[in-house]
Amino acid sequence: SSDSNSDQQQGDGSNKPMSNHERKRQKKKFVRRLAKEQEQQQWKRKLNTRNATNANTSTSTNSNINTNANDTTNNGERSQSPVPPPPTHTTTISSSSSSNVARSNEKIRIELVEAIFKASATTAPPKKEKKDKKSSKKDDKKKKSSSNDADLFKEGAKKVLVLPRSTTSKDLLKVAPPKLRMKKKAVRVFLKASKSALVEFGEAADLSGLDDGTTVYVTTTPKQEQKN
Repeated sequence: SSDSNSDQQQGDGSNKPMSNHERKRQKKKFVRRLAKEQEQQQWKRKLNTRNATNANTSTSTNSNINTNANDTTNNGERSQSPVPPPPTHTTTISSSSSSNVARSNEKIRIELVEAIFKASATTAPPKKEKKDKKSSKKDDKKKKSSSNDADLFKEGAKKVLVLPRSTTSKDLLKVAPPKLRMKKKAVRVFLKASKSALVEFGEAADLSGLDDGTTVYVTTTPKQEQKN
């Protein structure tokens, strides 16, 4: 009987057993969090595709440079040892590199949107201490519904642009203010992966991994200042 009692002591550390409703709620919360993480990973893989191909091309170039550098003696004279032939996969790498360059020169149509984040919770007026149970429950529901990142901003000006796929996030930060007539400097770029998940653009990320017609958001609000 002691084992069954210990199994029932779940949740917030209280001695009350977890109800069926609470179990279902926890299960739904876990599933939503898992789905959100998977969606974020999919978008991150798209943004990191070009970075990975650039790293492979750089490695191949460094290998060729080292081969040429080792072809001299300590006195700077040419070595008598024969130079090994280039690897057979050089053609494959060069063709792959050229295809990546060609793709980066392609154009992509995006919808650039200004994201206007809501005021921070610290600026909200103080609430009355005395509340009945019903009003406190309503407030809790509102907090939960607004806790998702994607719910914290409203969409401002929009502009459809056709840009090279090689356009980086830094380029977008420069393009956005005049195109969207933003009053302040844009500081970050992100995508809305789902109703509850945002994916930030890295400094080296570009548009090469995105689909035509993707909505890209820019904002003047730094990440640490948005409402949590």
